[in-house]
Amino acid sequence: MKKIFFLIVGLVAVFLTGCGGSKPVETSEITGKEIKSDIKAEIKIWSWDVAALGLKDTIPSFNEKYPNVKVIVEEVGTGDTYQKLTIGLNSNTGLPDIMTIETDAFIKYPPNFPNGFYDLTKVSTDLKNDFDPSKWQLGMYENKLYALPWDSAPAGIFYRRDFFENAGIDPNNIKTWDDFIEAGKKVQVANPGVKMIPINYAKGTAIHSMMVNSLGSGSFNSEGEITVADKSNIKALKMQKKFIDEDISYNADSWNTLVIATKNNEVATVLYGGWWGGTLKDQMPEQNGKWGVIPIPSFEEGDKRVSYAGGASLAIPSQSKNAELAWEFIKNAVATKENQVMMYKKYDLFPSYLPAFEDEYFKKGDPYFAGQKVSELFADMVPLINKKYGTEDDSEASDYLLDAQAAVLTGNADVDKVLKGAAEAIKTATGRSIAN
Repeated sequence: MKKIFFLIVGLVAVFLTGCGGSKPVETSEITGKEIKSDIKAEIKIWSWDVAALGLKDTIPSFNEKYPNVKVIVEEVGTGDTYQKLTIGLNSNTGLPDIMTIETDAFIKYPPNFPNGFYDLTKVSTDLKNDFDPSKWQLGMYENKLYALPWDSAPAGIFYRRDFFENAGIDPNNIKTWDDFIEAGKKVQVANPGVKMIPINYAKGTAIHSMMVNSLGSGSFNSEGEITVADKSNIKALKMQKKFIDEDISYNADSWNTLVIATKNNEVATVLYGGWWGGTLKDQMPEQNGKWGVIPIPSFEEGDKRVSYAGGASLAIPSQSKNAELAWEFIKNAVATKENQVMMYKKYDLFPSYLPAFEDEYFKKGDPYFAGQKVSELFADMVPLINKKYGTEDDSEASDYLLDAQAAVLTGNADVDKVLKGAAEAIKTATGRSIAN
């Protein structure tokens, strides 16, 4: 994938050079210089779905300080975002003042485009302790911050209260994945046609990533060495295989499949980030009061039970002509309690900004979850999420990991063997070392 990525980059660059692309942009930093409140300007932002709606709702508070600044939020899908971003970074033209980028996806851009984004380090240092530490580091490259975290996505097991009650299962007694499997067998007996947990066998590694993060690992370690065949990855893949062997899993091979299975009462749980609660409320209002949440089970009783799935950050492309003003917008949107709480209330965008958790809203019960204090549960998890160590080769590693997972979950391949093979393939493709 890395070769394909650079081939595409190269072809795009050649094409645009032939069309008279702009001159390269040198890395610049945001200084935090004073901006007159009567400035007249325009800021353009790319975002998507509810994230775009959330940013639009912060515009009035920004305009209280800068009433003559017009803010335009354009809704761009996630796939289109990355295609346009790559083209824009190569041509040095066409990008907006602010971009929403998935936190895990941002990792590869600064190494591949070192002059592509404004350095936020100088103006953000005082904010560092106020943000989810696991997200903060994913916006950094060579000790400089290029993307400010927006939303975290602490993970949990969303479970159907009615299905568990039919089986006489107390979800609070589920501490480990083995507890989860035993509970799943009973839930399925008591609720014919229901499977305990949906997994995307061959087209997604979300559950694998959540399990591995809970164990403190990932595809690379802090030294950039390959870890896809370490003990944590082996444990996680073997556990998913066990779900299949114990017949408690449902193959949800797409987002739509997952949503439909959930809506059709075919699954008893879903393991995902806190934002899944927003999907439930939006897509399944008829299931109001039927859901609850417990922390992700651990592999060994007593181990930490936290992980994450998703989340996004905001970055300023170096092409921005209003970069200092763009920073002021970002700061107002995601580094204030008021706007972070507002976006969580309206769109379930769980804050990376830790002071937001002091708001009384995070101590209230949620009617959709039968009054459970779900917000407080997730807020307590955020500071404990293990850090992920990403590299510019994350996409390539993900492809090999997905192939390995598919071979195990659909082809009954040996876990140790395929993960070792994936590690060797990543080594060959990237030149990186495999961790001992």
